[in-house]
Amino acid sequence: MKLFNSRFSGIVLIAVIFLLAQIIMGLMAFFMAGSIEKVDGRSMMVSMLVCDILLAMVLVALRLVRRNPFVQKFSCPVGAYVLAIVAIISLAVAEDAIFYVTGIDNTEQMKQLFGEMAGSLLGFLGLCIIGPLVEELVFREGIQRHLMRAGMRPWMAIVLTALIFAIVHGNLSQGIAAMMSGCLLGFLFLLSGNIRLSLTAHVANNTVAFLMLSFFSDETEIFGSITTAIAGGILGLIFCGASVWWMLHMVRRRVAEEIEIENTENV
Repeated sequence: MKLFNSRFSGIVLIAVIFLLAQIIMGLMAFFMAGSIEKVDGRSMMVSMLVCDILLAMVLVALRLVRRNPFVQKFSCPVGAYVLAIVAIISLAVAEDAIFYVTGIDNTEQMKQLFGEMAGSLLGFLGLCIIGPLVEELVFREGIQRHLMRAGMRPWMAIVLTALIFAIVHGNLSQGIAAMMSGCLLGFLFLLSGNIRLSLTAHVANNTVAFLMLSFFSDETEIFGSITTAIAGGILGLIFCGASVWWMLHMVRRRVAEEIEIENTENV
C-alpha cells in the first residue's frame, strides 16, 4: 500500500522535505562557520553533502521516488548518452553567451563561494556527483514523474519542473541556466523513463562548470567579445537542437528494434 494516495500530495511532500533540507543546510553552514559573514565554501560544501545524502535517503524511505530510479524498459544506446552530453554542454555555451551579452552575472558572494568550492575533491564530489544525483531524484524522478502520473501533459510537467528547479536556485543567472537546462533534463527523463540520461547530462554539465570555475574567472576569458559570444551562443543552440533530434531518432529506433525482437520471440 502506498503511503500517499492523493494525486499531488507526493509533490507537496517532496517540496516540503526539500525546503526543510535547504533550511537545515543553511543552519549547519552557519553553526560550522560561527556567523553568516564567515560562511565559506568548505562549510557550505560539507553541509550540502550531509543534507543531500539525508534528503535522498528520506525520499527513498517514504517511497516518494522509486527504490531503483535507474530501472529501464529498454536498453538505451550508448550514442544517446554521448548526444545527451553534447546537448547539455552546447546549451551551457549558449547560456554563457546570453550572460556575457546581457551582463547578467552571479553576485560577488556567490562567485566567492563557488570559487572556494572549485579545485577541491570535496567540491567535485558535492557539485559534480552527489548534487546532480539528488537534484535528479527530487526534480525529475520526484516532481516531474509525479506530475505526469497525476495526468499532466509531459511538456507541461517538464516546463513546470524546470521552473521550480530555476526558482530554488535563488538568483537570476543561475535561475535562467537552471530553467534552460531543466527543460533539457526533463526531456531526457521523459525519453528514457529513468534518470540515467538526465543524470549523465547533469553530471557532465556540472563537471564542465566546475572545471571552468577552476580555470576561468568569468565569461570574458571564454568569449572575448560580443560578436564571439553571439556566434558561440547560436552554434551552441544549433548543436543542442541537432543532438536532441538525433538522440530522439536513435532511441525510437532502438525501442522499435526491441519491440520487434520481443514479438518475434513470442511467436
